[in-house]
Amino acid sequence: MLFDYTKITADDVTTIAGRAIDEAEALVAAALSGERTWEGTMSPLNEMAAAMTIAGGRSAFLGRAHPDDAVREAATAADERMQKFASELDFRSDLYEAVKEYAGTDEAEGLEVGAEVKCDIFEAGQKVDAIGMTKGMGTAGVIKRHNFAVKRRTHGTHENHRHGGAIGAGAYPGKVIKGMKMSGRMGNERVTTRNLEVVRVDTEKNLVLIRGAVPGHNNGLVRIRPALTAKA
Repeated sequence: MLFDYTKITADDVTTIAGRAIDEAEALVAAALSGERTWEGTMSPLNEMAAAMTIAGGRSAFLGRAHPDDAVREAATAADERMQKFASELDFRSDLYEAVKEYAGTDEAEGLEVGAEVKCDIFEAGQKVDAIGMTKGMGTAGVIKRHNFAVKRRTHGTHENHRHGGAIGAGAYPGKVIKGMKMSGRMGNERVTTRNLEVVRVDTEKNLVLIRGAVPGHNNGLVRIRPALTAKA
């Protein structure tokens, strides 16, 4: 039997939305205090986001489909309240979590579940690789993306000063070769910068100071590992 959504009242919508936000706040607090741990592949925060998405979708549906004006207004207000709560979480850097799997080593045999691995595993002068997502530049042309030369702005050039030019032959091979340098999305890709030098290790603040081009934007997530092809 299908649920008759027309029997829902405005008070029901407000109560359901308030309960969803209260449960989300409790889940966030539990995640920060360590009471909630990872369950499978879904973190407590992802679980909270999924529940909020479902609740927000229901409110948005009621705001469009319910015949009662009061219920539609309450559903719209509830959806806006949940969206505001979700947007405020985006600015809470202490809520983000990341899980990464590493190959086992001899040093990792003595580790127990919940143990902390800090920056003292690195040392000054060591060569490391930095892995991260580069800054997203959006859609860029061949001049900015691939350092193509700008054509001369003289007679005969017309309106293609920043164009890429020809992208292939005619009859043979009759196609665009894979890997052709063209305009498109620039940045926002996984990059590994190899053989960077560790300048200093601050064990008190748990910081690793690295000299070189570490990929990513400010406050980005960077993975550091011992250099695979360390140079002398």
